[in-house]
Amino acid sequence: TMVNATGQTVYSSAVSGFVGKFNRRIGKSGLPSGMYLLQIRHGKEFFVKKVMVSL
Repeated sequence: TMVNATGQTVYSSAVSGFVGKFNRRIGKSGLPSGMYLLQIRHGKEFFVKKVMVSL
């Protein structure tokens, strides 16, 4: 899930059944420039990374 500065979800996706490394490209069309939080949940683990979008 990716959320904007106000906490609104701007992208969400679920993936299951993969083993090893997983890559997914997220298009930035329609997203205004700014800071976003990318939230990743894997089992009981939860990761949050800051993402900067600039056009």
